[in-house]
Amino acid sequence: MSDTVSFVRDGVEDAETPVTPEPAPSAAEPTGNEVATRNAQSSYFDEDAIRYEDIAFPRLNIVQFVGKLMAEGGFTPGSVTLAGEQEILPAPIKDVEQPAPLSLTVLGFRPLQFAEKLAGGKQGRLFNSESEVVRNNGTLNWKEWDASKASGKPLAYFQTLATALVLVEKPADFADPDQYVFPYQFQPDDATPPRFFALALWGMKGSSYTKGAKVIRTQRACGSLRKTYLAHAWTLTTKKESKDDNYYFVPKLRPSARNSDIFQTFLKSIIGA
Repeated sequence: MSDTVSFVRDGVEDAETPVTPEPAPSAAEPTGNEVATRNAQSSYFDEDAIRYEDIAFPRLNIVQFVGKLMAEGGFTPGSVTLAGEQEILPAPIKDVEQPAPLSLTVLGFRPLQFAEKLAGGKQGRLFNSESEVVRNNGTLNWKEWDASKASGKPLAYFQTLATALVLVEKPADFADPDQYVFPYQFQPDDATPPRFFALALWGMKGSSYTKGAKVIRTQRACGSLRKTYLAHAWTLTTKKESKDDNYYFVPKLRPSARNSDIFQTFLKSIIGA
């Protein structure tokens, strides 16, 4: 597959942007003069030519106290949903650990983006570079934004957005007999029960960026994932935190067991590496 992905954010498709799964296939250095082309179909059917930009991946979301997932979807804050339709991790109960964390493996990250923060969890503008933020009267610095509110030219506040492509394992109690939600099956031998997985995009900004993306990328830069993101899985639960009397849920990630060589081969087959 090509390594360009069509990302969908709350039902709104973003412009095509690259994702860099690990390990990435080798490619010749671009000259800057290339023109994007797609070969003509050899027949009416082109199911063997489906590329990443043809795919709308489901989103992995932590439900907050504001936003459509709670207000319209009826999900409980602190739970984790897939595609905004299925709860795959229940919300934590006070003083009780979530009984079975999600298990996921990070396949790669798309280039960073910058999302405008608006009150009430509303969608704001989304830019692909810091220079675009500045050109549109925005800032990534909270103190600068806060100070600007008293001036005649208040700035818009943007947050760094990291989006990971992840493979999520089906929870044991999730009913999916036809493998519609979790279509990828891994069974190394007849003696081992099959495991089922789904591809998803996980966008992290604000506290989720700090407690999620930074944790993962730190391990990639100088920890257990130095060779590849595929080296081990993660367990994911959620935790309630507060700031200035505002309550919200953040991801709680823990490194899981090392992924076996055969499982890493399975992961590579999914991303075409």
